[in-house]
Amino acid sequence: MPRRDVDGNIIDAHDGCLQLFGPLFYLYGTAYGTNDGYNTANRFRVYSSPDLKRWTLAGELFKEQPTGVYYRPYVVYNPNTRKYVLWYNWYPKQWDGQAGVAISDTPTGPFTIVDSAVPLACSHPGDGSLFVDDDGAGYYIYTAIDLGYIVRVERLKPDYLSSSGEISGVVATGAEAPLLFRRNNLYYTMYGELCAFCRGGSETYVAISTSPLGPFSLAPNINRRPDADALVLSTQPNTNKFPRQIKAPIIPAQETWVARIPMSGGPAFIWMADRWESAPDEVKGHDFQFWSPPLKFNPDDNAILPVENVLRWDLTWSANPMGHPTAIAVGNFLPFTPPDPAQCNNLAWGLATDPAATNRNGALAVKLAEYACERTHYQKTMMVGTLAAAYAEAGRFDDAIATAEKACNLASESGEKGLLKKNRELLELYRKHQPYHETSAPPSGSLPP
Repeated sequence: MPRRDVDGNIIDAHDGCLQLFGPLFYLYGTAYGTNDGYNTANRFRVYSSPDLKRWTLAGELFKEQPTGVYYRPYVVYNPNTRKYVLWYNWYPKQWDGQAGVAISDTPTGPFTIVDSAVPLACSHPGDGSLFVDDDGAGYYIYTAIDLGYIVRVERLKPDYLSSSGEISGVVATGAEAPLLFRRNNLYYTMYGELCAFCRGGSETYVAISTSPLGPFSLAPNINRRPDADALVLSTQPNTNKFPRQIKAPIIPAQETWVARIPMSGGPAFIWMADRWESAPDEVKGHDFQFWSPPLKFNPDDNAILPVENVLRWDLTWSANPMGHPTAIAVGNFLPFTPPDPAQCNNLAWGLATDPAATNRNGALAVKLAEYACERTHYQKTMMVGTLAAAYAEAGRFDDAIATAEKACNLASESGEKGLLKKNRELLELYRKHQPYHETSAPPSGSLPP
């Protein structure tokens, strides 16, 4: 399900980062609203939270955003200048990529643009992200569109506002959404195939070095299905420095960040990835974002183990009396083996519509129904109708209405006259802010078989 802010609105912050500044977490991202993403209406937005659960919209990063198409805002703090520094990717026109940099006195802005076309080792930079090392040195890792989408790392000057001219070798080619982080004395880069808002997501390739400028050595892919080798896949040696196979991701998402969360037993590293075209209402700004359980590392070679697809995981956080955040504990992970979508659908229907109130659980029904719809790409009328009923039982009537309308459209397109009639009747209930329970008069029968 999508994350929501304290006002109940879906959080619209994509392809950005999660940072801890002082006692608060800040989630930075691109807000797409209802546009298709390739649009000058894109905006940079930030949310704040004391605990990674309660999010408050803090506003837009630019008070007056210049014309262009903007993506991937990444913010770090520079202790020397005491400025918050924002790097971002933007396009005067597609795909004339530029890297911009801006500064602010606060993590929420407004940010003032210092340079809208930072000189880098290429003329048309694409996706990029920031990294600050333990010694305070800043780095920008990015793709070069004009050089075959190669990935490079450049060390920044002490103020983080421009490149120092120190550049890594080519980390990869034919890649995007790169990121860089440090664990102990090793540096990890991540990147994936070209994935322009792709529904299927991309695998996540990893390379490791003892220096942020490399050289990097390929490590195991962390978002590749374990049965991928059994699939009929062909290698693509020309799209990456390291030969690889066609994508078969565990999580149908594109990486955007690895958040470093200080914990009492050492930092936890959370893999964050955007699930493009995942919103039930097909609104881009409502697309989901996957946050993994803390990554696990192989003790023998320090490689990252495959990302875990779990139903739920918990990380407990609090602030001490001095206002500094302190991690209390990491909760247990609940391993999630994907069940049959039809079984999830039927169980969700019962939890949403059972005649006995004690047998209903709207929140759980939503989780199960969303999963069933995701696995079937929101193309099964019955499952989309069940999700609408679950939203209604959970009191989310705007979502219920939008989802029921989608179910009606699917039924109409596929000629499912019975389901079309039933979903229209359910839609009228939701418009009156009434959930459907099996004892209700309209309509007769249950939606699932």
